[in-house]
Amino acid sequence: MQSLAEVAADPCDVLELREQGEALRAALAALTPDEREAIETTFFAGLTHAETAARLNQPLGTIKTRIRSGLHKLRHALTAEVVEP
Repeated sequence: MQSLAEVAADPCDVLELREQGEALRAALAALTPDEREAIETTFFAGLTHAETAARLNQPLGTIKTRIRSGLHKLRHALTAEVVEP
């Protein structure tokens, strides 16, 4: 696996990657713990919504709502970050 320095030899690229990471961390902080858990469980574990509902012992509709709400918040936060100067 390549290191960050190898992937982005240009210091501007390294700075941009660092800023993107900070924006993502800030966006994730805007999620409720339940939204974050549903998104992490589904996407990082590669589960379906139904599998996530079973794993978290929650109704399927609740999981879908948490994922939808959380992704909307992430999209809004990350889009706002791109628009700001």
